[in-house]
Amino acid sequence: MKKTLFPMLALLITLTLGLTTVASSRLHGGFIDQITYSPDGNRIAMANKIGIWIYDAHTGTELNRLIGKTGRVLSITYSPDGATIASGDTNGTIRLWDAGAGQHKATLKGHTSSIWSIAYSPDGSTIVTGGYDGTVRVWDANTGKHKSTFRHQPAVWTVFPQ
Repeated sequence: MKKTLFPMLALLITLTLGLTTVASSRLHGGFIDQITYSPDGNRIAMANKIGIWIYDAHTGTELNRLIGKTGRVLSITYSPDGATIASGDTNGTIRLWDAGAGQHKATLKGHTSSIWSIAYSPDGSTIVTGGYDGTVRVWDANTGKHKSTFRHQPAVWTVFPQ
C-alpha cells in the first residue's frame, strides 16, 4: 500500500504545483476523472470530459492528447506492456488507443451506460470493465471481442488488476 500511496501523493502534489496552469487551460477547468501511470512510470495519463492527456511524469511536458471519444472519459488504464491505453466513457464505449502514436485502434461496445472502471489482466490478454449498468464485462484485448458478462446491481464502481 505504501509503495503505491506515496507516488500518487507525489503525483498529486506535482500536478497541483507544476501543471495547474497547463492542465486548467487545456482541460477548461473541468474535473480530472482519473490519473494513471504508465507501467514504466515515465508517463502520466489524465482523463476528463474532453479526452486523455499524456504527460512526461518527470518534466510535466505534454506528450500527446487522445481526442475522439463519444462521452466524458471516466476510466483509463495502460496495458501491462504500456503499448495501449484503454478508456471507458459515459456513453458505455471502450476505446483502445496506441499509447505512443495516440491513434485510435479499436472501439468495444456492450455497456448500456457509464463505464466507471477498466483494467487489464496481468498478462495483457484480457480487459475487464465495470459499469453503471450493473455489469462486469470481459473482453479479449487482442481481438476486442466480448467474452462474458457478470451482472451485479445496482452498479459496478471499481475493478482491479490483481
